[in-house]
Amino acid sequence: MRKKVLFLASAIVLGLSFNEAKSQHIPFRKYCATDSMTAAAMRQYPEYAKGRKEFEAMVRSLNTQSNARRASTPNSTIPVVVHVIHTYGADNITDGQVYDALRIVNEDYSKTNPDTASVIAAYQPRYANVGFEFKLAQKDPNGNCTNGITRTYSTLTDNADNNVKSLIMWDPTKYLNIWVVNRISFGAGGYSYLPCSVPQNIEGIVVLNTQFGSIGKSNGGNFSARTLTHEIGHYMGLPHVWGGSNSPGDPANCGMDDGIADTPNTIGSATQNCLVNANTCGGTNGNPDPDGTMPDNVQNYMDYSNCAMMFTNGQKAVMTAALSMSCRSNLTTPNNLIATGTNPGYTAACAPIADFKASADRVCEGNVVYFNDQSYNIAANSAVSYSWSFPGGTPATSTDPDPMVTYNIPGDYDVVLTTTNAAGTHTITRNQAVRVSPATSIAIAPYQNSFEDPSFPVDPLNAQLSWELIRSGTISWEQTQAAAATGSSSLRMRNRDVSVGTVNTLIMPAVNFNNITGSTLKFKVAYAQRAAVTNDKLSVYFSKDCGRTWALRYNKIGANLSTTGTFLNNFTPNAAQWRQETVALGNYATANTLIKFEITSNSGSSLYLDDIEITGNAISGLEDAQANALNLNVYPNPSNGDATVGFALTGKSDYTLEVLSITGQRIGQALVKQNQEGSQQLKLSSITGQVTLKAGVYLVKLQANGFTTLKKAIVF
Repeated sequence: MRKKVLFLASAIVLGLSFNEAKSQHIPFRKYCATDSMTAAAMRQYPEYAKGRKEFEAMVRSLNTQSNARRASTPNSTIPVVVHVIHTYGADNITDGQVYDALRIVNEDYSKTNPDTASVIAAYQPRYANVGFEFKLAQKDPNGNCTNGITRTYSTLTDNADNNVKSLIMWDPTKYLNIWVVNRISFGAGGYSYLPCSVPQNIEGIVVLNTQFGSIGKSNGGNFSARTLTHEIGHYMGLPHVWGGSNSPGDPANCGMDDGIADTPNTIGSATQNCLVNANTCGGTNGNPDPDGTMPDNVQNYMDYSNCAMMFTNGQKAVMTAALSMSCRSNLTTPNNLIATGTNPGYTAACAPIADFKASADRVCEGNVVYFNDQSYNIAANSAVSYSWSFPGGTPATSTDPDPMVTYNIPGDYDVVLTTTNAAGTHTITRNQAVRVSPATSIAIAPYQNSFEDPSFPVDPLNAQLSWELIRSGTISWEQTQAAAATGSSSLRMRNRDVSVGTVNTLIMPAVNFNNITGSTLKFKVAYAQRAAVTNDKLSVYFSKDCGRTWALRYNKIGANLSTTGTFLNNFTPNAAQWRQETVALGNYATANTLIKFEITSNSGSSLYLDDIEITGNAISGLEDAQANALNLNVYPNPSNGDATVGFALTGKSDYTLEVLSITGQRIGQALVKQNQEGSQQLKLSSITGQVTLKAGVYLVKLQANGFTTLKKAIVF
């Protein structure tokens, strides 16, 4: 129904920024967020206003056309690519669920859905066969064979919005891109953008895997099964039937409109109920309605009811016209159908794309890893053969699709999978896919690191003492001298400079706690929010099975994590803006414990980390016994810049000698493998690589025979 306020103009009234759209309460039904996202885009990209106004004018002109003319437009084929964003779990939905979702959409847009007869009599004359066919592409942008389904591993699937579009996107002038995700960051079930209202690099549809088709991970039912039909309607230019708000059921919606003549004004279905005889806006003085006796078109795909099953002729005219706009006009051209492999009669058999998941990427020596084939781009009933290579594993090779492999020797190992069918072969190599750790760590508690060593995170002398950074992009944890709780350096994560939901991980070297009790992790943190809604999160996990599983032991977010007030611009903490945190190890204090720091960014200011300490109580009598057994000594002490470090080995053994500053910064290290028993001597200068040390107090740390002991060394 035409009204004074058109749907795009009403979207402007919403005035939501992108972050404001995120903060809206979205009910559990997982409604669409197209209105709020479009409004945010209009604020962010005002240069696209001209295209939106042209589209509004086109909609007004379409309303003057006869129903016969609207219904007579030719059929169109739209090439589609579905990007499944997953973490190798149930979110890696099957090809079958994708095919089912496209089946439902094609039935809905061709008026062949099985519930056509259920459209009430009043709307049967307006019920349109839109005449669109959505076909999965058979050629990718490079002309390679594809089944139109891509699969991308990313944790962004659990916090998705436009961020997933930077992971993978095919040319939006040639393909309708659909991203299927586990969770949308602001709680919606899906969203799209109206035609030509945003830059090409954020075009397309994002939708939940639980509201995609009717099988597999989908919740099923009309509402979930028709979510993609609804979002494609937006992509093709349709607003909600009540207009440009996302508040169905609000009486104020009677003052809005979708701008389409044959969809009467309505307040919209707020509870998914199917009240086919309701007339919520007709005939009121403030909202004169030429269709005053027509019930609401509650069965329309662009409502939120649970009985959606139709488009009107007017909606068909809008969607057909949208295909002539510059941002959509290439999709259906004969040349593009050929380029995408969606032209009539074209078929292709594709070589597989090899992929796999492992039951664990970290295990202790002697453990088993289960591998599972996840190859894709394979036609149904296509025979596939497998060839695996497992360096360092037993067996070293396999032809099973899902082999199990034992790793007995510590190290980092690659995994190679080659899949072959009649159409071709593809190989994937994952470097360092499995990390195998020794049962007992060589880093012995107590432990301290203040991030002063310029070689961080690498230990140049012993890889087992290196820290590990797992990055989600080019910006991650970084060593900085901009601020420090003690000394001159700390670690920093610049949250505002990465996408919302980005996770960056920092893993300590494994630590042996056998020599202490009452073990405690201490660290210092400094963090500021940029605003109340920028809730960055810091989590700390412990593992006692070499990282195969992790237990969350510390978790702070937003205001609870903050150590000061809000800082809109860059945050650099002063001495008063640091806080020490303490976490008990409990039963995670083992001979080989891993500790992981994980930051989940949400546009806040930088977070700083410093002074990692592991402390506890020495087991009674053990400290003296260690010192006596190792007989660590430094002489002369004090010295004028160099001295001799002496100690004794009780048997053939590895040992590590470190020279540390009084704040814990490593000055030098010596690592010796399988040294003979008896007395040992090294010069400080040979350990540090410096002829003489500067005046000061140093710590000499010896780890040998399963024990750790310290001795002060004074230089004057």
